[in-house]
Amino acid sequence: MYYQKNRIDTLFLPETKVLTTGEDVVATPRPLPGNIAMITQSGAFGVAALDYLTGRQMGVSKFVSFGNKMDVTESDILQYLLTDEETKVILVYSKT
Repeated sequence: MYYQKNRIDTLFLPETKVLTTGEDVVATPRPLPGNIAMITQSGAFGVAALDYLTGRQMGVSKFVSFGNKMDVTESDILQYLLTDEETKVILVYSKT
């Protein structure tokens, strides 16, 4: 889960890496603030999509990867995002 405005970041990705030379480098830049929300069943797809959006300087309001749908579904997340004032566009990726 990633909320740009509140800086809540539960992505399992490093923000920086340390090279063998001891230098810090940016590993996975976080997206800019924006109005695009993304929900995805696949974490790997979600990370690739975040990289794509970040590389094109497209901002993200919310990002949710909901995995096996054990206790939350696309409908639950969509219902929330439809009333979210920070979100103007919703991207959805879900395997059935």
